[in-house]
Amino acid sequence: MGDASYPEDDDRGRLVSIIHEALKKIEGARHGYSSVRAGRAASVKRPQRTMTVALAVVTLFVVVLITLYTVWPEKKRSEPAQVTGQGEAARSGPALQTDASQPAALAVATEPQAWSDAKGIELFNLGRYSEAAAEFAEGVRQVPENSVRLNNLGLAYFNIGKTSEAEDAYKKALAVDPAYPEALNNYGALSASRADYGRAIKQYTSAIALRPDYAQAYLNRAIASELSGDLKTAVGDYERFLDIANAAKDAGIITEVRKKLLTLRTALIIEDVKGARR
Repeated sequence: MGDASYPEDDDRGRLVSIIHEALKKIEGARHGYSSVRAGRAASVKRPQRTMTVALAVVTLFVVVLITLYTVWPEKKRSEPAQVTGQGEAARSGPALQTDASQPAALAVATEPQAWSDAKGIELFNLGRYSEAAAEFAEGVRQVPENSVRLNNLGLAYFNIGKTSEAEDAYKKALAVDPAYPEALNNYGALSASRADYGRAIKQYTSAIALRPDYAQAYLNRAIASELSGDLKTAVGDYERFLDIANAAKDAGIITEVRKKLLTLRTALIIEDVKGARR
């Protein structure tokens, strides 16, 4: 996936220039300076204490600039944003969690079906995943080519660690309905739990293509991109998540994402400074 261009790039470029100049001055001071006294040149080393103070000042300066750079845009994003109705009952796990027990995005469809669907969803929301899987499996037995039940069955299996069964259910759901964002997103979480971030990113991207306002898919793709080392893409997806997330429903996750953005932006600036010094 190619790097995207973001509005903050110009500002970061100017910030990098300022930091780079400060570092150059400190580097020059580190090697000492010369003065001429009584007609002869003498090499004078800058005191260690002065060097330490200078480094501390530059570090503080960088942190303040990064913080201001992060806080101002986030104030603008903190206004409540509405997410288009998705026809799903989602259970929010710990913020930014990607392991098999608590995927970041959980989509259980709630279309009216047979009795087993409603009961299965209730059990799922209570965390009784094995019982929920049994209910969804019964629904699939009744109607084998029902993509909603297959997706729900896959998610229940995923939460009890039956990843092979979950994968089989997701594949069948997508065979019935290839344009099913929830199934693609959940399959992506399964791939990410296996550290197959490339596949996960493709699945999240397909879900987003089908539903451009799918906040959880952006969050999941950001996590996968970060774990695969693509920090710039991760920053873009975290920012997109903040733009479209439900402020009331996702308040805890939003707070964690803002902290994450500060960390990643700092890492990107440090990378830019190192690159400029080479």
